[in-house]
Amino acid sequence: MLLHRVLRSCSMCPFLTLSLCPFKGLRTALLCLTWRNMFSTNTRKDLITKKLDKIERIQNPGLWKSLQIKKQEMELRNNHQNNDKRLFHGTTACYGNGSYFAVKADYSAQDTYSKPNANGEKFMYVCRVLTGDYTLGEKKMVAPPSKGSSSVHMYDSVVDDMATPSMFVVFHDTQAYPEYLITFK
Repeated sequence: MLLHRVLRSCSMCPFLTLSLCPFKGLRTALLCLTWRNMFSTNTRKDLITKKLDKIERIQNPGLWKSLQIKKQEMELRNNHQNNDKRLFHGTTACYGNGSYFAVKADYSAQDTYSKPNANGEKFMYVCRVLTGDYTLGEKKMVAPPSKGSSSVHMYDSVVDDMATPSMFVVFHDTQAYPEYLITFK
């Protein structure tokens, strides 16, 4: 079943919890997902050629609270509220030793980054990432660089291209929250 068919058949169904995993409250399978509201049109086009098996919502209240605290801290420090993005995870290191997140789903869906298992299934996370103020990354970075001459204030993340970033790298675990796990072929 292609993503397009899943969306069409689920457009009227309510948001329902199917089951909880043994780790109480950490991961919940979904019967339906309001894809249009969650992702941009470009993202849907990226995944339309993939066979979608399931989308699972990740629920981890402790990690979510940590993300929200970090977000408030960034908003105060950066003097703006444009600090978070929905990005895709499944990449190797190129711009430093942090966690990598792609802007487009098709990038993370490549076999290089989302390796198929024995059944041919691939997995990709959709994450809420606090990118905040960013700068150009370099291969050997282990932390974001300082802003200007001040060693006190550092950038929140680094990117592959300042004009049109396609990849964001964060260096702190509290800057990313895995919202959904997509299983596809």
